[in-house]
Amino acid sequence: MEWKVVVKFSEALKAFKGRIRVFDNWYDFYLNKLLRKDRITYWTREGEEFLARGNTDDRYVLREIFVDEDYTKNFGVEEGDTVVDIGAHIGSFTVLAARNAGKVYSFEPEEENFEIFEENVRRNDLENVDTRNKAVYATTGTEKLKKSGQTGTNSVRDEGDQEIETVSINDVVDEVGEIQFLKVDCESSEADIFEAITPENLVKIQKIAMETHSTEKPIIEKLEENGFEIDFVSHSSGTGILYATKNTGEN
Repeated sequence: MEWKVVVKFSEALKAFKGRIRVFDNWYDFYLNKLLRKDRITYWTREGEEFLARGNTDDRYVLREIFVDEDYTKNFGVEEGDTVVDIGAHIGSFTVLAARNAGKVYSFEPEEENFEIFEENVRRNDLENVDTRNKAVYATTGTEKLKKSGQTGTNSVRDEGDQEIETVSINDVVDEVGEIQFLKVDCESSEADIFEAITPENLVKIQKIAMETHSTEKPIIEKLEENGFEIDFVSHSSGTGILYATKNTGEN
């Protein structure tokens, strides 16, 4: 029990220092627990501005992207890269990627998330971002989105009440072409997406950073069969972050 307390304290301290390092108004992450504002704006020290909802997943997603660097620990977005962001939420990763990317294609199906996402793109004056109010999935058409009660864990896999448009991963790759960085955070739909993607389209992707939800085994097998090198970081919650890079055969 004492060891768990020490680990939790260490993690909290690391997060505290990280927020100070990244955000100008880092204190608002803590003050808003007391003030309970409906909307709050965060500013990064790099000059980005984010509208977020108070006391929701929004602040945790900002931490995951900018403080914990969940999707960029192993590799980043390089100058001129074409990036696809599946599960853009309020645009945290998209805005980060847009610093260097030539073009970012971003997909977010949930209506309120998408409205805030578009506002964050506007606030940051991003001309290299293409926003789509759709879910990337195995097929193109419509599905029912199940809303979880939090802003960052809505799922297409569990049928819900909100009808949304979907676009297949193969249609996305056919449209975009070569993708240097694919980021995926879609609450278990990654299993369907990577089951559906064709080998011909997989070879057009260079780097993948993806959150998994006990779905990683068949995804890893397929990626390795198609020439990707894998690094997988498992979390105690059952989720994990999968990093994949296409093996070019160069030494």
